[in-house]
Amino acid sequence: MAEPLASHARFRTRRADEAQSEAARVLSAHELRLRRDAPLDARLNAAGHGPVVLCWMDYAAAVEVRAPELGDYVAVNVPVAGSMRVGHRGREFVADPRTAAVFSPAGDLRMQYGADLRQFIVRVDAAALLEHLVALAPQARADALRFAPTMDLTGPAAAFGGSVRLLQALRDGERSVGDLVDEVGAGQANVSKHLQLLHRMGFVQRRKEGTTALYRIADPNVFKLCDLVCGGMRDDLDEKRRLLRPAR
Repeated sequence: MAEPLASHARFRTRRADEAQSEAARVLSAHELRLRRDAPLDARLNAAGHGPVVLCWMDYAAAVEVRAPELGDYVAVNVPVAGSMRVGHRGREFVADPRTAAVFSPAGDLRMQYGADLRQFIVRVDAAALLEHLVALAPQARADALRFAPTMDLTGPAAAFGGSVRLLQALRDGERSVGDLVDEVGAGQANVSKHLQLLHRMGFVQRRKEGTTALYRIADPNVFKLCDLVCGGMRDDLDEKRRLLRPAR
C-alpha cells in the first residue's frame, strides 16, 4: 500500500529512543514511551514549503507522547485512521477522523496514540501564521490570539477538498468564475467563496477584465504540497479498490 509522502521519508525505526530523537528534529522536543509491551514500527515522512511542513506519521503501536510546549509553531493533527486521547491547555478530548487536534505554541500537551492511529500533521510557523491572522483582523493583538483545541472535520473544514479541486483546475492557466463552475461542477456561490478564501491566503491572484474576475495561481510551488498529499491518498485509494475487487 502506497504511503503518503513516501519519497520524503525522515525515519523508520523499531526503537522508541530513536523515534523520539528523530521526530524531535522535525517537530519539537518530547518524551515518547510505549503504553503496552508491543513492537514499535515508527515512521515519519515530512515535506516543507515556506513556513509549512506537512508530515505523515504512523507508529503502529500504542504510545504516549508528552511535550512541555511546541514553542515556535502551531500543529494540526489530522487522524485518517484510529484515534488518540489528547490533553492540552486544560482540555481533554479524543482526536479521530472526524475531529482534528489543534495545538497552540504555549501549553503542555499529552497524547495517547492508539496502535491503529495514522495521521497527517501540519506544522505551521507561529510567527508567520500570526502575521497573516493579524493582517486579516488588524484590530487583533498577536499575543491575544488563541486556537480552539479541536477542529470538526465534518463541518467547514471538510471544504478543504473544494479548494484543492480549484487549485488543480487553475494549474493550466487563468480562469473565470464561470469557467471554474463548469470545470469543478460546483455552484457559483460555493466556488466564489473558495476563491475569496484562496485569494486572502495568497494562493491565487485576481484581476478584472471588464466585469469579469479572472483568477490564476500566485505561486506554482503550491502544487508541490498538493501533489505530495493527493498523490499518496490516490495511491492508497487505488490499492483499497484493488483489494476489494472480486477475484476472478
